[in-house]
Amino acid sequence: MVVIRRIDVGSAARVGAILSGLTVAVLGLPVLLLQSLFLNVMTVSFNDARVDSALIGGSLLFSLICGWLVFIVISAIFGAIYFTVLGLLYNLTSTWVGGVRVELMRVRTEINDPFDEFDDDMPRKRG
Repeated sequence: MVVIRRIDVGSAARVGAILSGLTVAVLGLPVLLLQSLFLNVMTVSFNDARVDSALIGGSLLFSLICGWLVFIVISAIFGAIYFTVLGLLYNLTSTWVGGVRVELMRVRTEINDPFDEFDDDMPRKRG
């Protein structure tokens, strides 16, 4: 058994920023497409009012894309803050209760393993 006693807060912040940004980018794309379809329907109805619907539709789509990109950046920032706080809280509570126990097994592969020179207690699966 290996005990995770501390988490590097900087790496937790980087992982949180990337996970949050990618989540919003991927899940926000269908929402962006649905909003653009709705705006397309709305701009077609403006044709009766003799307004240049291509100009309105293009500017609305541009503002939607800009808002989506800004939301990705904001979610990445808040994801980094959230994971930083979680890392700090884990480090604090792991001193009280001893951390999370994890069982690891090293599997030998045909590829040169850079950790082969280290001699440790971890069981190895030969195969």
